[in-house]
Amino acid sequence: MKPKCRTALFLILLFSLTQCDSCDSCNQSGSSDTQTDQTESVEEEETNSDSTEESTEQESVEEEVVEDESQADQTEEETEEAFSVTSDFETISELIDYLSTTQNDDGSFDWQRDVNDALTPSTTGFQNVTGITALGYFALLEIEENATWRAVVNNVASYLDDYMDTYLADVENESVSCPNFTFLSWYLQDTSDSALQVETITVLNTLLDDRDDDYGDDSSVRVDGIINRIIDGRSSIPGIIPWDIALCVESLEAMAEISDDFSTDYTDALTSLINYLNDTFIPAYDVDNTLTYADLSLSFPLYVIAKSSSAGDYTTIIAQLTERVEALVNAAGEVTNSSDKNSRYQATAYGLMALKQIESSSSQNTQTFLESLVDEDGKVYDPDTDTETFEIEGEILRALAM
Repeated sequence: MKPKCRTALFLILLFSLTQCDSCDSCNQSGSSDTQTDQTESVEEEETNSDSTEESTEQESVEEEVVEDESQADQTEEETEEAFSVTSDFETISELIDYLSTTQNDDGSFDWQRDVNDALTPSTTGFQNVTGITALGYFALLEIEENATWRAVVNNVASYLDDYMDTYLADVENESVSCPNFTFLSWYLQDTSDSALQVETITVLNTLLDDRDDDYGDDSSVRVDGIINRIIDGRSSIPGIIPWDIALCVESLEAMAEISDDFSTDYTDALTSLINYLNDTFIPAYDVDNTLTYADLSLSFPLYVIAKSSSAGDYTTIIAQLTERVEALVNAAGEVTNSSDKNSRYQATAYGLMALKQIESSSSQNTQTFLESLVDEDGKVYDPDTDTETFEIEGEILRALAM
């Protein structure tokens, strides 16, 4: 499911202030039919009846006031407790407008550059960073239909369409990064393109089957091949493994929304991620909480698991990840265990996604911190090295726009 944008949360607050919590106050508790002593005169009966009516009406009005005040207090309490994050839409717009200028002519994105170097739009970027860089566009397009932003999304889809042809022509030597399938699923849920949808489903099935043949060790589970390949390939930097697995879990969740082919794959992958966290990653992290990229691997799995429709079945691991992620939020709003500034920005982006998903009170501070990184030109870079990473700018955009 495409994540819903939280940028216009003031609408939620306005809505809650205009709702009636109960219609009990519409039912009057008193009655003008209350009778006086039947032995009194007719004149006395009428007088007493009038008096009773006035008393009853007064009591009813008083009860209405009490109920209205009670409802107002309840509504005010609910409004105060409602989760909200105030976003600087102007800053977010500057970031997405700038990022749009960095897209290559063929629809791809590069990975990074020295900010003093010129952009190279005529070159081809990298498939493994293109989809992930553009995921934040969908949330912004829900707020505002913008021709430039829409063109970027369409160009990414066109680039990935061409690249999937390349992959199918040489499955053994080519690959397709998992976030590309997240992008394509979200794109196809917005844009009707039956040919692209068939191709996307075919490519993911082919990729899963090929990885299962080469790396799978459980004949009852298809996704173990792609997960085992991640674990093997990232053995030199084990702190990043859960982040990588979570990217594939998210892609399978997204693809299951457009094809039943991947429903079981998504469930199996989510289970595998949780097992890896419990059995391998969290024990290692608790021994060494400076593990490189561990901040990414705490935050993004928390986001992916917490937004699952079956999150209620995983309260223990969600609580464990929540405790560790919130412990990484410093006074400035960064979410990091790393000394490398550029990766701290990336970790904070994924940290914000997780904090928003679990509705953490730290979300606002982290939102404000990330917005402060966007310079007057709309870009984010490490001022110590002058390194700009387009993927990280895209990840920051996605986190801010949620």
